[in-house]
Amino acid sequence: MEKTNVQVQALRLPTLGVSLLHLILNEGEKIHVIGDLAEEYAQIHSLSGRLRATAWFYRQVLESLRPLIWRLFQEHLGFRSRN
Repeated sequence: MEKTNVQVQALRLPTLGVSLLHLILNEGEKIHVIGDLAEEYAQIHSLSGRLRATAWFYRQVLESLRPLIWRLFQEHLGFRSRN
């Protein structure tokens, strides 16, 4: 059974992870990135439980931190990516 948007919103994402994303993501990225993570979190939560969903969520956040912090560093110093 698929979760509706209301059911996805009823699940609470791990607060620390969401706070880290809010600090690092651009305003335009927040709703999309956190929304995508929330959908996947809900799916994992329904299949494997809260513990696995939370572990997955933090893994996604931690893997995202390095490139996002690097981007902030480059923007702060005025560098542009070569890509």
